[in-house]
Amino acid sequence: MHHHHHHMIPAECTTIYNRGEHTSGMYAIRPSNSQVFHVYCDVISGSPWTLIQHRIDGSQNFNETWENYKYGFGRLDGEFWLGLEKIYSIVKQSNYVLRIELEDWKDNKHYIEYSFYLGNHETNYTLHLVAITGNVPNAIPENKDLVFSTWDHKAKGHFNCPEGYSGGWWWHDECGENNLNGKYNKPRAKSKPERRRGLSWKSQNGRLYSIKSTKMLIHPTDSESFE
Repeated sequence: MHHHHHHMIPAECTTIYNRGEHTSGMYAIRPSNSQVFHVYCDVISGSPWTLIQHRIDGSQNFNETWENYKYGFGRLDGEFWLGLEKIYSIVKQSNYVLRIELEDWKDNKHYIEYSFYLGNHETNYTLHLVAITGNVPNAIPENKDLVFSTWDHKAKGHFNCPEGYSGGWWWHDECGENNLNGKYNKPRAKSKPERRRGLSWKSQNGRLYSIKSTKMLIHPTDSESFE
C-alpha cells in the first residue's frame, strides 16, 4: 500500500508547479516509464512550460547528428535542444500544446501555439500540428505528418534537405524555410542563401521574419492531471 514513492521525482514541470514551486529554473523530472533527466521549467504568466529548445546567441552548434538530436545537446541554462526521446517521453503522458516564441532583430516578440502529436523513434518522431493561437502568421504545414531529419539520418523524401539547411528539423516533402534549428546568422549576412539558412520564420503569405532568439516550449492541455 505504499503510494508515496512515485511522488519523489515529478513527472513534469506542471507537477512541480502544482506543488508550489513557482520559480523558473532547472528541475529533475521522471516522465512515466522513463529515466530521470533535467529540464528547464519556464513559468509564463502563471503557467509552467517545459523548454525543449532555446537559441539566443549562436554559441551552440545545432548542426548535430541524429544521435545528438535524439538524446539532446547544449546547456539548459543557455542554448540547447532537449532531445527527441526526452520530448517524446514527456508528451506521450498526455495531450500537449507546443508554444514557439520568436524575437526578431528589431526586438519584436512573436509567438504561436499549436496542439500537437509526436510519434516515437520508429516514426522518425513524426510531428502533427494544428495552430491554436498566436500573433505571428503560421509558417509550418498543419495537419500533415512532418518527419524529423538530420544530415546523417534522412527520412524518405528529404534527401536534398539538411545539407543546405543545417540542423535537424521536421520537414515536409521538400524543405521549407522554417528551421528553428538552422544556422545562427547575425543580420550582417545580407546575401540571400545565407539569410535563408539563418533562423527565419516565413509565413505562408511570404513575409520573412529574421529571427534573433527562439524558444520552443510544451505544456499539457490538462495540467490538473499532474498532481
